[in-house]
Amino acid sequence: MSILFFDLDGTLTVHGDRPTQACLKELARVRSMGHALVLNTGRAPAFVPENIAQLPLWDGKICGGSYVEWRKEILENTPLPEAIVKQVYRWSVQRELQVLFEGVREVFSVGGSYTDASEIFRRDRMPQITKVTFCCDPARVEQKDFPGLRIIHFKQYAEGILLGKSKSTGMERILQATGCLREDAWAFGDSENDRDMLTYAGKSVCMADAPDEFDAFCIYRCQDADGVPEALRKFF
Repeated sequence: MSILFFDLDGTLTVHGDRPTQACLKELARVRSMGHALVLNTGRAPAFVPENIAQLPLWDGKICGGSYVEWRKEILENTPLPEAIVKQVYRWSVQRELQVLFEGVREVFSVGGSYTDASEIFRRDRMPQITKVTFCCDPARVEQKDFPGLRIIHFKQYAEGILLGKSKSTGMERILQATGCLREDAWAFGDSENDRDMLTYAGKSVCMADAPDEFDAFCIYRCQDADGVPEALRKFF
C-alpha cells in the first residue's frame, strides 16, 4: 500500500472551491486499488471547506501538522499556547491588520467576517487554535516578532504555525501509525508550505506553477493546470 498526501489549495482545487470531476474520479480509482489518501493542508480543521472535509475518499487528514487524523482516530491535536495566541492578537489589534485565528472547531478574526477574536479570551475554556493567517502584506510579518511560530510567506499573505510542526511531521505520525515507510509515501503540492512535505515523501509530484527549484526533489512536474489527475493516470 502506498499513502498519497495531497495539498489542498492550488493542488486539489485549481478551478474553484472543490476538486474537478476528473480529479475526484482518479482519486477514487487509486483508492479502489488499495492505496490510502490523505488530505495534507496548511489550513486548520475548521477552515477546511466542508465539501472537501466530508469527501468519503480520505483515510486521513493533516492540518498544518498540529492536527493529524487517521481513519477517524486523532493522532495529534496540538493547539497554539495561549501566550502565542495573545501575542498575535495584540500585534494585529495594534496595527489594525486582519488576522485569522484558525481552530479545530471555529475560526475567529481581527477584522473580517468571522467571530471577533476577542471572544477567544472570554470563553471559560479557550478554543483550540492551531494556526494564524496574516491577511496583509507579508513583508509586515517578520519571523523575529514571533519566536514561537514558523512564519511562511506567500505572495499576498503570511501564515504562522507552531514551531516544530509541519506537513511532514504530520506525515511522519501517520507513517508511524500504519507501519509504512517514507518510501511508501507520495506527496502532491504546489507552494512553499509544501516544500517539507515534498522533500519528505519517497516520491513527490509538483503542480505546473510550483517554484522552479522544486524540480530538484520532485520526480515529476505536471503539465496541466489540473495536475493531480494527470499525475495519478501517469503513475497509478
